Amino acid sequence: MKRILHVVGRMDRGGTESMLMSMFRTMDRTELMFDFVEQTQDVCDFDEEITALGGKIYRCPHISATNIIEYRKWWRTFLKEHPEYLIVHGHSRGSAPIYIQEANRAGRITVLHCHNNSHGRGLAGLRRYLWQLQLRHMADYCFACSTEAGVSQFGKRGNFTVIHNGIQTDKFRFNGETRKRVRSELGIKDDEYIIGNVARFETQKNHELLIKVFERVKAAEPAAKLMLVGHGTLEEAIRKQVKESGLTESVMFMGLRSDVCDLLQAMDVFLLTSWFEGLGIAGVEAQAAGLPCVVSSTVSREMKLTDNVKYVDINADAGAWAEAVLEYKNRMGERRDTSGEIRRAGYDIAYTTKQLCDFYNEVLTKKNV
Repeated sequence: MKRILHVVGRMDRGGTESMLMSMFRTMDRTELMFDFVEQTQDVCDFDEEITALGGKIYRCPHISATNIIEYRKWWRTFLKEHPEYLIVHGHSRGSAPIYIQEANRAGRITVLHCHNNSHGRGLAGLRRYLWQLQLRHMADYCFACSTEAGVSQFGKRGNFTVIHNGIQTDKFRFNGETRKRVRSELGIKDDEYIIGNVARFETQKNHELLIKVFERVKAAEPAAKLMLVGHGTLEEAIRKQVKESGLTESVMFMGLRSDVCDLLQAMDVFLLTSWFEGLGIAGVEAQAAGLPCVVSSTVSREMKLTDNVKYVDINADAGAWAEAVLEYKNRMGERRDTSGEIRRAGYDIAYTTKQLCDFYNEVLTKKNV
């Protein structure tokens, strides 16, 4: 069995992490095995399942401006003690200039996988861009979840391969009975218009704008409700914003969920107000569930896999966003199975899994492993 080492921030229920887990569940684990370096000491959402499937978890320090030497030393020691990892596949860009360099020095095959089309906003974003500029020519192989993400990290002339963020399309396909059941369990009335969002409560996801948009939607459509799925460091701040806006009774904080596929069935429109997204895997899942999607202009155009996606300028006022959301109000009952369109576009997890596993086997064969 050949073991592949994935380097992540933490294996919580984010888009990248969910894709990795979908591949891990789908692949032939008698041939290849995934192990993970998590850059946190916390127990993460997928840790138990990883170990149950045969994977190993290692914990390294979270990098900061004050522990770069310690962080580098950890990787140098780890790679010396674990010669079995011939491929180091990095998904965490912030610390990649160190762990990719150390893996190169140790003679490993290095892969850098970009999952975002921006380094962030303001001075902090500029600092990240300059720090990560060296990554353009550091890894042996470069992957990206979209062309936009690849150009952002590796440049217009960058040599990178697009790896689609595959999902389990059959799991997300629209099911009318599931919709009825979930709405009933959540106490949602037939005439209530449910706007949904699945995202970490972090700056990138721009929940502040999302709440302002919903406030305008609610003023025009009293039967509207907002369903927020996820958790994160800004959740309390968003709860406070909801309360101050007088929306407490109309916003459903669902927390961290393992049944996102079912919750999508209960929604009527998916709203994504992110400042940036390499692709937006939650949007792919929403499309597979037959949901119309209203998304930020900063989200990669490659996310549009069906005719159910409408882009809105990130700088537009909340009223313009609300108008776009309300356009779908009269189509509440017009859901159809669009999972086949997602599959044909190459976003089924079986395709992604085969693409990556074939890659791993090919490069290991070249190394005579």
